[in-house]
Amino acid sequence: MVIQDVLPRCKSAKYKNNGRLHNGKQKHHCKDCGRQFVDGFEPYLVSDETRGLIERLWLERLSLRGICQAVGVGLQWLLGLIVNCFEALPDHLNVEPIPLPVSPLPDASVQTRVDRSAG
Repeated sequence: MVIQDVLPRCKSAKYKNNGRLHNGKQKHHCKDCGRQFVDGFEPYLVSDETRGLIERLWLERLSLRGICQAVGVGLQWLLGLIVNCFEALPDHLNVEPIPLPVSPLPDASVQTRVDRSAG
């Protein structure tokens, strides 16, 4: 592994080792700005195809944990995606209630229960 000559944030060359991550990668700590970083960090980006698959699975009412297992994304990431989807929706969805026709029942059509057990 090749360690960077300068940090991407503050362009400093002063850093020290600062333990390891759960997967064994070395963490570093900048002596100038105090930022912690991992050398060679590559962000995992989810493709548009995978996002489309997630949306179809979500519309099929698959459980969130099931989507995470099927697609290979984390639950926190999936919840963030759902929040972004809901925030993108308009406040008013232009849905108006359908009025139901009201038909009054005549008094003669109301039937009363007759107790037939009493003889």
